[in-house]
Amino acid sequence: MTVLSWTVPLEAVDGRTDVELNRESLLASMRDKAENPAAYIPYITSCDVRERYSDGILREILYSSGERVVERVTYGANGRFVFEVTEPLDVARVVNQVSESGSGFLFTLEVTLSESGNKKAMREPGFLEETSALFAGSLLTIAHATVEHCTTVK
Repeated sequence: MTVLSWTVPLEAVDGRTDVELNRESLLASMRDKAENPAAYIPYITSCDVRERYSDGILREILYSSGERVVERVTYGANGRFVFEVTEPLDVARVVNQVSESGSGFLFTLEVTLSESGNKKAMREPGFLEETSALFAGSLLTIAHATVEHCTTVK
């Protein structure tokens, strides 16, 4: 199993000092991100929420490449949002985690390759690097959008 992971601070962009983050607003923003990902993630163009559950949703997302993916999203009370891909692709699971450190809030993005993704990584030079670049390249955009969608002005 191959797992890729990155962690960045969640903070106001452009040196804004009028922004106050709190756990409740960050988690609300993360729930909104799950249901309206195109506002947060540059390579997702649309999302159809198919079903709602007490702990999450079933959604179909459309990537800018034209690829459609169905995911079961579970909202964790501990700030852990798990996106399980129900229709097999190269990625089996994506986890978004909001946590606190001594200096503020952190956002962790974790990507687990599926069995087919692991096989592809072994036989296709550059696959792992391209997959990593896709997710890492959108990390700061996602973190900034998450903050912008949840901030409260002092």
